[in-house]
Amino acid sequence: MTHYWFWKPKVLVCTPLMLLLLFAVACGATATATPVPPTATTAPVADTAAPAATEAPSAQPRATTAAAAPTAVPTAAPAVAAPVPDWVSIGQGKHYNGVIPMATCSKPGFWDVHYGGSSCSTLRPSHPRFNQLLEWNPVQPDEIQGDLAESWEISDDGMLYTFRLHDAQWSDGKPVTAADVVFTLDRIVEPGAIRARTAALRRFYESGTAEAIDAKTVRVPTKIRAVTFMLNMASDYMVMYPKHIVEGQSQDDLNCCPKNLIGSGPWIFKDQILGESYEYEKNPNYFKEGRPFFDGFQAFFIKDKARLMSAFKVGQLSMSYGFLSSSIQPKDLEILEQDTQGRIKKWVILDSSRELYMNVNEPPFDNPKVRRAIYLAIDRQEISEVVWNGFAKPGSFFPIGMVEDQAELALMPGYRQPKDQDIAEAKKLLAEAGFPEGFETSINIFNSSASIIAHGELLTDQLRRKLGIDARISSVDLATYYVQLRDGTHPLSLGSAGYPVRDPSETLTQFFQLPSLRNSYDWSHPRIDELSAIQEAEFDPEKRQAMFKEMADILHQGEGHYVPLIWFPLSGGLDYRIQNFHVPSFSQNITKLEHLWWDEDAKVPGS
Repeated sequence: MTHYWFWKPKVLVCTPLMLLLLFAVACGATATATPVPPTATTAPVADTAAPAATEAPSAQPRATTAAAAPTAVPTAAPAVAAPVPDWVSIGQGKHYNGVIPMATCSKPGFWDVHYGGSSCSTLRPSHPRFNQLLEWNPVQPDEIQGDLAESWEISDDGMLYTFRLHDAQWSDGKPVTAADVVFTLDRIVEPGAIRARTAALRRFYESGTAEAIDAKTVRVPTKIRAVTFMLNMASDYMVMYPKHIVEGQSQDDLNCCPKNLIGSGPWIFKDQILGESYEYEKNPNYFKEGRPFFDGFQAFFIKDKARLMSAFKVGQLSMSYGFLSSSIQPKDLEILEQDTQGRIKKWVILDSSRELYMNVNEPPFDNPKVRRAIYLAIDRQEISEVVWNGFAKPGSFFPIGMVEDQAELALMPGYRQPKDQDIAEAKKLLAEAGFPEGFETSINIFNSSASIIAHGELLTDQLRRKLGIDARISSVDLATYYVQLRDGTHPLSLGSAGYPVRDPSETLTQFFQLPSLRNSYDWSHPRIDELSAIQEAEFDPEKRQAMFKEMADILHQGEGHYVPLIWFPLSGGLDYRIQNFHVPSFSQNITKLEHLWWDEDAKVPGS
């Protein structure tokens, strides 16, 4: 048998196109956390440095961005049992007998985490009751560790993973078993099923191949030696479901009604007030003893910015559940921090994209010349300056800084300034397509934030001014927006995407792997399909980088099903008494909230 150094136990898996993984694997040993080197920070938002951790780690707000590709450095990994973190006993001592009020960024939409593609309308409302096999360490956000998996082993050839499960139970008291894991994996890769953020599993795993060795041991073979298998398994979207609950229920059953589904996680769904809030209570039988550290939380959706800021100021809200609506910009959180004299602290992250989807199956967007004309004509720099006060960056197809940098983009058609040459070419393309005077159309936009409305208004103004395209805005709530995106109700949709896996392949999962919520029109390109299929098994960093660069060059022809617009910042805030908060490396993960506690004796920062 051929042995590869990068798959041997106790060795770092390396590539400059992914977050580096440190697999702690040894037969019978508990797997330790998987450290990932710190990411490069190129944040456009200045912020104070994170304070040093103390015995009781306090909130660590900071500004961060998506990673530039790190350098591969092989490092040995110790295979020792991971001790219970010190912060667990501290949090137990600070347990809060009450419900924490939080602000969330949207009303719930699809409740099935495997199906839904929105952090705001699916992940945050639904995820707190679940576990994955693996997770990102909430207090070391660049590490992967076990969640339901107590330990794991990887075969020498890197194509067989054996997970040993904790003694966990579903919230109805039945045990979590290896059969549940097998059922979940097979459900995620179910042929023809929409899997917005979990579709990547289809690249790695073939339905029916996982095996329950015993009640607590499951073997998962992969189709290839996959560079990003562990990264994807740690995503918050890769939650495990109870077979006895899910089996026999329809997709609509699981999407519509939160009480149709249960999990093994730290929280149990309690209730929701439609259009206003949802509430969770502590799972008294959670397998991670002592957690979570408060009795429950209630997440409120407050659309009006002035009302939201006022609720923080008067103490009606203690924190944001993840990031706030994109209506709340970094400058708003800076003002809030000043107005509350540091009682509410801000944090900022630049890791989300905004894009314009086009129905490539219906006129006029079935014509690639029309799609390229729009790609060329949009002024991304104007959008950043007008809507985001310069905090946003021109958008690209792959996570910011991973395949092209901003300097490269600035020289490309569609991005270069001034726009005269691009506008002239765009008008010529529209004339060749039979629309010299433009045309009328409609655009699907969600109304959960003022920034998306402002973005939509500026975008439609640009199309009208530059190309004579009159796009009428249809503004709906986020849940309805995703239904309309899925069903192709409007020729255009203005949407957003976050990146739960910090690797260029996440673009392929969300936008090109079919079926996909963000590619409801099934657009494909043969060369991109080919490269998508082979990049995951390529461990040569330079070769893998070249594959993504080739895909980017194809997509920058502007004939695909969507146009990248900008990368924009997301902001959040929390009361100084919320302890052990660490800004995640990216905004789509670490949503279980099992690591936070309330410390009534904490001091206001700077006091």
